[in-house]
Amino acid sequence: MNIDPDLVKRLFTEHPQHRKRRALALAIPVLTVVAGLMLSGFLVMSGSRAAFTDTTDNTGNSFSAGNVDLIDDDSATVTTYRI
Repeated sequence: MNIDPDLVKRLFTEHPQHRKRRALALAIPVLTVVAGLMLSGFLVMSGSRAAFTDTTDNTGNSFSAGNVDLIDDDSATVTTYRI
């Protein structure tokens, strides 16, 4: 049985046009997912920005550091941490 090498080459060699179509068929869903993730990330970021950014000016209010006493119920010692 003789097999023509040119026939085998034509059967198993992909045509350049088919290669482009397959690459495009893979690229479109990948790019769609990436664009969707970027859009949803942008929407979440812009929607939550208002919750994390704010400025105020209250002249009568003040903030200062203090002490916190942590007590262990198992013993009578008191541990003080400075914050």
